Amino acid sequence: MSVTSNGKKVILGILAITLAVAMACSSAAPTAAPPQARPEAQSQPAEAPAEAPDPAAPAAAPVSQPMTPTPTPLAGDAPIPRVPTATPVPAAASAALEAEEAVGTLRIAYTELGPPRFIPKLFGSPQVSINLTTVWESVWHNSPQNEVLPRLVKDWSVSDNGLVWTMKLEEGVQFHKGKGEMTAEDIVFSGDNRIEEGTISLPAGLPAVWEAPEGGVTILDDYTFEIDTTGSGPRFDFSWYFTSARRFGFPVVSKNHVEALGAERASVEQPIGTGPWESLEHKASESWHLAAVKDHWRKTPNFEELYILEIAEESTRVANFQAGKLDSMHMSLESIPVLEQMPGVKFKRLQWGGQMFINIHGQMYVDRPDLPTPRNSDLPWISSNPDTSSPEWETARKVREAMAISIDRQLIVDSVLQGEGSPSSIFGWMGNEHRLGPLFEELQYMYDPERAKQLLADAGYPDGIDINMALTTRPLPAVLEQGEVVCLMWEEVGIRCTQTRSPMSAFRPHFIKRSWEGVNTHGVDYLPEPVASMQGTYRVIGTVNYGMEHPWLEEKIQLAQDTFDEEERFEIQMEIAKWQFHNVITLPTFLVNRVYPLGPEIDDYEMGCCQTRVLFDLEHIPHRR
Repeated sequence: MSVTSNGKKVILGILAITLAVAMACSSAAPTAAPPQARPEAQSQPAEAPAEAPDPAAPAAAPVSQPMTPTPTPLAGDAPIPRVPTATPVPAAASAALEAEEAVGTLRIAYTELGPPRFIPKLFGSPQVSINLTTVWESVWHNSPQNEVLPRLVKDWSVSDNGLVWTMKLEEGVQFHKGKGEMTAEDIVFSGDNRIEEGTISLPAGLPAVWEAPEGGVTILDDYTFEIDTTGSGPRFDFSWYFTSARRFGFPVVSKNHVEALGAERASVEQPIGTGPWESLEHKASESWHLAAVKDHWRKTPNFEELYILEIAEESTRVANFQAGKLDSMHMSLESIPVLEQMPGVKFKRLQWGGQMFINIHGQMYVDRPDLPTPRNSDLPWISSNPDTSSPEWETARKVREAMAISIDRQLIVDSVLQGEGSPSSIFGWMGNEHRLGPLFEELQYMYDPERAKQLLADAGYPDGIDINMALTTRPLPAVLEQGEVVCLMWEEVGIRCTQTRSPMSAFRPHFIKRSWEGVNTHGVDYLPEPVASMQGTYRVIGTVNYGMEHPWLEEKIQLAQDTFDEEERFEIQMEIAKWQFHNVITLPTFLVNRVYPLGPEIDDYEMGCCQTRVLFDLEHIPHRR
């Protein structure tokens, strides 16, 4: 539908004002900054000057054009190895990168660092991504072409029946601060910790791999262990849980260190891993100071020190970047025109940087005594009857459909994303849209505010409804903005938002307890398959939940999880996609490119696929030539 209504003109005007304000704020003087020179280990980042310094002005770097995601496979990428059977050899790093000495300080700012979480079972968000790019390493890594690469495991084999995986570790890999050599005991300890009681970081499919009913994990010698998935395998998803640049990762900690310190203290003190960076000082929700591990077994970083800073406000991050106080950062897309004017700036654009959506909470249709918050059918979008053919269900479904079709996704892409993305109406399929075929075009919520008003009236709400919108932070572009703009659009049809802002770390208990009565902004990275997220976020067994538990979904997601044949499994996932779309269980909004600015002191580099919420492979970031 074309932009012709007065309401949409108002929204466009508000968006224009919002963008102008954001850009104006971006020119403000920095209010916080990391150090310029190496301080003592216990020092704090220095305050920024009142005015930005006048840095040298090298020739402006060329800026690549925005890339718009389309429903096609990852261009040029090899197929995602579902069950790797041979050890790929990583491409050798360029001579220029390897020749760099560990000198200087690398400074990166993210919207959220969060409190310390230094043992696997407490690796929540955003800690799991940040931790696996610095102190810890995983069993496998991903190449830029999305191939599984050896990391702590140097070689592996799979039995003919696909059930038993034999893993050979790198030898001589040392934990930081003299904590000894990594062995198979550390691998097993880390996996056990990840799934033990009290975990907040449990991938839903990991227990079936790690504790298969008729199998399990066995240490064969110091450098060899075996994972037997008999009783729950063969597992098509095996590599998902052990690859650092994919969704989950598998952080390996020192068994001796954690046991000597005690799990409670080890969770917040003295982070010890095998990664290329070792921790010097961590200040909760403020900063993390790290140092390059000299003669690291795999790759010594090109920079001697690393500061990761939490700077929540966009204008503060931008001001510090302009002042030369940051080398890269989380950046709203609205800031691109401002930073394009900065001498020497480059942009690292990562296609399929995230899939954004709004969760609709309270749809708890699996009756169970342990549910902390019972289903509240007084909420207009919640049915008192889980039967999808019942009048009660249809009434609530109409409300959810009204919420879906009153969002002008293309307008958001054009205005908020500056064209750096594409509209989305299907949850979890980013990078796999080509598998949907003609169904992709069928499963699209078309913007229709007049129909949305009629649906609300038909559902018994001619005067509209009220809803709580939690603007929850995620390390992905335009997460908060999507909620703010959607509330403006909803207001046009009579859906009135009460907006609250919350860091994801503060909102997360609502996911676990299923306790939020409203909606919240959200976003996730690339998923190897839709079921990779659904198995843990739309099921009773999931640690977190995106707002829906339903018997039909329970059955279908489990069926997909149990189906080894890829073609058959995607057929089931397509059936789920149709059910999700028709019943409007969540509100996908758009796919977005991830864009990181690169300051004049650093250059572009190859980064492992496919996590983009933080910069991976920091040890490979080169000095600008």
